[in-house]
Amino acid sequence: MRNILCRVLVPTLIFVVPVSTFGATFVTRGSFIRDAVKVLQLPTESETELPYRMIPKTLLPFVRAAYDRDALKLFGENLKPNEPIKRGEALRILLKLTNLNPANDPKAYSDVRADSEMAKAVQLAVEKNWMRPLKEHMFGVNRLLDATEGKLLMSRLKATLNKGSDAPPPVPTKIRIPINQESSLQNADLIEAIWNILSQDYLYKEKLNAKQALYKAADALVKSVDDPYTTYMPPASAKLFKSQIEGDVVGIGAQVDMVNGKLKVVAPIKGSPAERAGVRPGDEILSVNGEDITGLSLDEAVSKVRGPKGSTALLRINRSGEEIKISIVREAINIPEIDVAMEGGTAIITLHQFGQITERDFLVRMKEIDRKDPKGIILDLRNNPGGLLHAAEIVTSAFVPKGTIIADVRVGESGDPVKTALDAVFDTRVPMVVLVNNGSASASEIVAGALQDLKRATIVGEQTFGKGSVQKIVTLRDGSSLKLTIAEWFTPLGRQINKEGIKPDVPVAAGDRDEQLLKAKDLVR
Repeated sequence: MRNILCRVLVPTLIFVVPVSTFGATFVTRGSFIRDAVKVLQLPTESETELPYRMIPKTLLPFVRAAYDRDALKLFGENLKPNEPIKRGEALRILLKLTNLNPANDPKAYSDVRADSEMAKAVQLAVEKNWMRPLKEHMFGVNRLLDATEGKLLMSRLKATLNKGSDAPPPVPTKIRIPINQESSLQNADLIEAIWNILSQDYLYKEKLNAKQALYKAADALVKSVDDPYTTYMPPASAKLFKSQIEGDVVGIGAQVDMVNGKLKVVAPIKGSPAERAGVRPGDEILSVNGEDITGLSLDEAVSKVRGPKGSTALLRINRSGEEIKISIVREAINIPEIDVAMEGGTAIITLHQFGQITERDFLVRMKEIDRKDPKGIILDLRNNPGGLLHAAEIVTSAFVPKGTIIADVRVGESGDPVKTALDAVFDTRVPMVVLVNNGSASASEIVAGALQDLKRATIVGEQTFGKGSVQKIVTLRDGSSLKLTIAEWFTPLGRQINKEGIKPDVPVAAGDRDEQLLKAKDLVR
């Protein structure tokens, strides 16, 4: 289980895991293999010895079935079942598993060579109506497969096999959620009974709205677990959530969390309206434009702070016991990720979040720095609220040997160690300091905690936020979503940092002269 996602004015401290249920998230390789083998009804009795490590027992039969059909060769010797799968990878797997061939010669796209196996897989998918190109001349083979498209792909695959038709199965008019009998709600028909009584006997029937009643009932059910990171989002909120993940954001530009019923600022985004207006980590937002938001769910409170571009949010804030008011004009937020500078022989690397830019560009930027032969490295994670776990793995991999455990994701007693899969960029003997503060959270804490446990870096600054749980998002058929806590993560030495944070090796308070950075420079010289 993996995830994290960075968002603006949403709980970005969660680490969202890219699994097959993600709406604005992605299907993993392991879940895709499992689902494809199930849909195709392939035998799973094989005992073939696999070249891969860390395959969960529940996935082994499906991975063996796909491996025996030569469908996993594209992943080499490192399957990484928890990594998100690309659209093209998914189609190449289906090409092998179905043993089908396209009826026509493959078409070339800007991202697909006509003479490649990928082209055959894409052509087959187009002919069978399993998947469509993103654009006329670009198929999108390198784009991650999101949950919605993944479900549609499976339904169309099943329709092709079962009905001899390329049309997807019809969408049922009613949503039915299968519930395990052992864990089903007692008196689960209570809600339906109450609704029927209201529909028949309530005086003001014109006030009844079945859809809104359903959403409120679902929200109340989820709130009953009393977990600020487990929330229900109706379709409008889920759509907003997706737009935030994709970077299409208008707001004040702050990363927030819900703590004890109050919306707490983890960190303002660099260069954002919130930062310019003086919003600080730890500020508690009590009201927006005179409307009290305490006691609301995280997503409800966030929706109050967000608003149209150019509109004003007047925030009433509790800052260390003192109430202040800050007026902020909402803007489109551009979230930076990586800043790199050389000062003397020291490389200063500032990460603002762990997003897809970091996943894609971080190692390239680090190799450029390494060619300058740095004598010291400062990794600045202050006010970095976290993001994708895979991005945290990539960042850590630049500084430690390949195969190093950087975290352990646990469900009860069952652990899933996260290891670096790439060779280190920098000589591990180069002195290193990591800067943190109370705005450093989630993926930032994974990196800082790993480098501290491994004694690879000295941690300087202030105690971090303390976000050690893992969430995933399940997208429901009507477009609503359920975000729920599914695991906890621990440092390599087994430290549980949830609500505790990472304590710096060298505590340094923030100051006007940036004493934290000055101390870091002294330590790496």
